[in-house]
Amino acid sequence: MRIKKKRLSKGQKAYLEEILFSRSEIEARIETLKDQILYGQPHRELTPGQGYISDPTARKAVELSTNRWLVKSQGELEAIDRALSRLDERHHKLYKLKYCHGERSWSRIAYDMHYDVRHCYRLRDDILWEIATEMGMVG
Repeated sequence: MRIKKKRLSKGQKAYLEEILFSRSEIEARIETLKDQILYGQPHRELTPGQGYISDPTARKAVELSTNRWLVKSQGELEAIDRALSRLDERHHKLYKLKYCHGERSWSRIAYDMHYDVRHCYRLRDDILWEIATEMGMVG
């Protein structure tokens, strides 16, 4: 499946690959943050009458839905999953070899997949393009 696309900038590729390589750490941080919000010590109102929500459940729901890093990270991981669901088996295999099983060299991945290194780069570019499109980074 060849995807018609423009090129991503080096910065865009680096940003997306950083997320892909650190996905398991991001997922762990998300779970830790959610646990802290749900089960941690309740926050006290510093200044009376300044928007403190007295209902503990509502306060937790608001914090879960307004924490910028949490919302952004969850959105990025969901976009990655949606983008990967549209790609074929070759892309999934490359994704797992490169981003899930540690940083392998491109020559090793090409050898394992029985492809040329350049073809692996093209598959990688397809993956990154789909993710960038899903995240709204490109039109």
